[in-house]
Amino acid sequence: MKKGITLKDLARRLNMSISTVSKALNNDISISILTKERVSNLAKEWVISPTNLPEILN
Repeated sequence: MKKGITLKDLARRLNMSISTVSKALNNDISISILTKERVSNLAKEWVISPTNLPEILN
């Protein structure tokens, strides 16, 4: 049984690496603003809240 949205799901949908998605969600300075916005927008669309973000990052 699937436990919810994962970094892998986001990465696959955005055609990005899991590492890039993780860094974008963690506001890493090495990730462009555009990439952070793309990841953030999809995360919001898929209803990712700060309370379940740690689960997704695992």
